[in-house]
Amino acid sequence: PYMAPEVLTGRAADARADLFTLAALAVYIATGQPPFAAASLPELIGRMLLPAAPPALPGVPAAAAAAVARALAPDPAARGTVAELRSAVRGA
Repeated sequence: PYMAPEVLTGRAADARADLFTLAALAVYIATGQPPFAAASLPELIGRMLLPAAPPALPGVPAAAAAAVARALAPDPAARGTVAELRSAVRGA
């Protein structure tokens, strides 16, 4: 659940794939749970490829949680940038 959708599907990847992975790890660090829960591999892949509700991040300031959720977008263009994520986390 930490591999960016574009990597998973064999599409070209850039730094935004790393941003996805960083956000996925942030969810795990904050909650102890992976960012996408699924009972099977096909279900997991489906959840990663479709837009989803942002993960619950109790105790994480709203701006940082929103930036993490944005970085988990299946579309790389919707993820924002590392600088935006860093700014949201530092401002928290």
